[in-house]
Amino acid sequence: MLPRPPIRHALSSLVLSLACGDAGGGSDDGGSSTTEAGVTMSTGASGNTGASTAAATSMSSDASTGSDDASSDGGTTEPSTTTTGGEPEPSDGCGLPAEVGAVTRMIEVAGQMRTFTVSIPDAYDPEVPHPVAFGFHGLGGSGSGYYIPGGLDPAPIVVGPDAAPAGGAWNTTGDLEFVDAILATLSSELCLDHARVFASGYSNGGFMADAVACSRADVFRGVAIMEGGSAGGFGCGQTAVWIMHNQDDMTVPISYGDTLHAQWIAANGCAETTQAIAPSPCVVHDGCSAGNPVVWCSPATGGHNPNYDAAAAVPAWWNGL
Repeated sequence: MLPRPPIRHALSSLVLSLACGDAGGGSDDGGSSTTEAGVTMSTGASGNTGASTAAATSMSSDASTGSDDASSDGGTTEPSTTTTGGEPEPSDGCGLPAEVGAVTRMIEVAGQMRTFTVSIPDAYDPEVPHPVAFGFHGLGGSGSGYYIPGGLDPAPIVVGPDAAPAGGAWNTTGDLEFVDAILATLSSELCLDHARVFASGYSNGGFMADAVACSRADVFRGVAIMEGGSAGGFGCGQTAVWIMHNQDDMTVPISYGDTLHAQWIAANGCAETTQAIAPSPCVVHDGCSAGNPVVWCSPATGGHNPNYDAAAAVPAWWNGL
């Protein structure tokens, strides 16, 4: 059993800061946006700009690394989009028939009924192991309103879990076990590729994405964290991480992103030096352990809104892991 209290502490501190410092009201799920790669987030209030000193100091340490990492050259490279991993690891559900489309389901975890949305792509082939992409919503959001941009190949099975209670935050007992239960259930029904399970999280959901990356590094091949922070309480395993955090975010301040950034540099054994990659101003660290890169994207502006250009690049980057 993994330690739940540290996760509750870190996420509850963020929830408290949002409740006390929300100048705009509503959800922290950000506004809606579409790109050629697909819909990335659901419609929600893009306010929540009240700064909270308590929120900024509730994390264990502010190991700030800033956004001015040294780059060994001035050029910008495109992240690899070619799948370079090993052989697929098919689930037990391969070969079973399944209906395409999105459906909301319920599952019992630790005596509590939990809901999640699963979307099976039109191109689903029950004989081909498909990647899985989890999307963890922000405070006040829902799994059905969180989408992953296009770019994964083959088309992924997208999973949107709901925090409990509905519209709440990722700070309840059993959230990691909830993720485990979803994967176990879908593995028995669908053709999943266990070597290619990914997660993305925004704001409060970014903390949850960090929690699964740290505690389930052997399960999640890569994660993307937008405007989130470190869940805390774990000795993190190694996995690929793409972090996006705007310098002027006043809801989840940049100190959270800096601490998260430093956490993954250390966990993956990376150097402080970086190489620029697209889209600007993203950089990838040198010297990370094989197959476990750390990407850092920290624009000067954007507030507590997702960086849609960077988010749209993530699925293709996952292909290259």
